[in-house]
Amino acid sequence: MGTRRTPSNVVKFRARRRSLVAPILMLSGVIGAFVGAALFMVSPWFLANADTIPHMIMKDVAELRGRPCGYVSVHDGDTFRCDRQRIRLVAASGPMDAPELSDSPRCEQGRNGWCDQALAERARNRLSELLNEDDLAIHCTGEDRYGRSLCTAAIDGRDIGDILVAEGLAVIRNEWR
Repeated sequence: MGTRRTPSNVVKFRARRRSLVAPILMLSGVIGAFVGAALFMVSPWFLANADTIPHMIMKDVAELRGRPCGYVSVHDGDTFRCDRQRIRLVAASGPMDAPELSDSPRCEQGRNGWCDQALAERARNRLSELLNEDDLAIHCTGEDRYGRSLCTAAIDGRDIGDILVAEGLAVIRNEWR
């Protein structure tokens, strides 16, 4: 038998090296499908709770410290902020009113506010001191006409509003509710 000749117009096929691009793309597609499926399963819960997640996180942190507020800012003897929520303090015995600081609009000429700068500062400082106790509990029941939450606050089971009234730093007044 003779040797076999290849025609001159036929090109020899050279084996190419396999590229890693296709397997990497396939693997990333599989991983993406798993991640997408996990997000799809969690999304109804997240959409239902998305607006409360920061509050849930802050509540957990506050509970670890035994406090319902991460940040407390006292405006005067009966108004404060618990984180970003504006709160009007109500005593357990009824709506209360503390003296106004001299820069309050209720201290303007012709208004009937209880204006006593020294007593207002004492009430504000005492409320701040009480709100920074470790065993603080706040219970809100509604809102006033200014959009502030109407809340009672207690430390060790004692109502803070009633403490301020007993110390002469606030009074019970139904007309200020």
